[in-house]
Amino acid sequence: MIGAVIGTVCNSAGTETVILSGEGVDLIDSSRSPCAGIANALRPSLPRIRVIARPLTFTDWARGASVVAIQHHLDPQIRRSA
Repeated sequence: MIGAVIGTVCNSAGTETVILSGEGVDLIDSSRSPCAGIANALRPSLPRIRVIARPLTFTDWARGASVVAIQHHLDPQIRRSA
């Protein structure tokens, strides 16, 4: 299903490269089968899609945590619900 979604988005946006990242990206590295549906979903006129799996680094995690902290500090609606 991941491949079908990626292929559908690439059909609409004309994307040639897709970067996958996050906690589960290691599963894609070990088996490319989740992305096998890309070819089935792509229009034949589009070039083959390049899929890059990039695990998150500590800097990525730290950046995300700092963004959430700043949003929490600046948005009064978030502070009221906490």
